[in-house]
Amino acid sequence: FHILGYYIGRVVVAIFTLGRIQCDRLLADTPRRKMRWGGTFHRRGQRIYLTSEMTAAIGVIFVVLLVVGGFLIYYLTR
Repeated sequence: FHILGYYIGRVVVAIFTLGRIQCDRLLADTPRRKMRWGGTFHRRGQRIYLTSEMTAAIGVIFVVLLVVGGFLIYYLTR
């Protein structure tokens, strides 16, 4: 799920933030002292980068919301 969620999350983050927030590489190693807000993001210069774990979580949550939304639309229109 991590790899698939990561690539879906990259697309979702790019679309919803209009490119203001970047995503780390899949296997990036960021020192813990640089991470902010529970290890979900960090800064490099003026840019904000989401960690690969957070990017994957966003991707998986997006897919779950799509499935639940599709099920609700199907159920309510029947």
